[in-house]
Amino acid sequence: MTGTLRTTLLMGLIAMISSIVAAFYFPWPEIENRDAKVGSPLFAFESNRIRYINVTQYESSLQSMQEILLRRKSSQDAWFLPNHADYSAGNVSRIATILTNLEESQALEAVSSNQEDFAKYGVIDPDESSTTPNKSFLGRKVTLKDNNR
Repeated sequence: MTGTLRTTLLMGLIAMISSIVAAFYFPWPEIENRDAKVGSPLFAFESNRIRYINVTQYESSLQSMQEILLRRKSSQDAWFLPNHADYSAGNVSRIATILTNLEESQALEAVSSNQEDFAKYGVIDPDESSTTPNKSFLGRKVTLKDNNR
């Protein structure tokens, strides 16, 4: 080996070792979970105790708010539409799956708690429809109630 090649290899080795040491001791920023809600359940309820489900949303084709109310009779595990003479809601397993999925939902990311950003994410409360000029920003509101609330 020539002296120049040996010097080049030695300098390369020193540069590599220096880079490894620098990366090891560099004060990398720690990843912080700034919001305590991330990873926690979104809702605190037991799906088997739910007796009423109320879904409110803006229907753009009808240009009005639409509301669906479901009621579970305590004596049976069937769901009914009380606004339509207690007509049976049918597909009980689908309603049970939805409730179970809601019960197990977790917050994945805290995007913004600033109310000015709510329109951007389409999460404006449908109850505020009279004060919202652009109705497409309205979210869907699902209200769950048990016998006590």
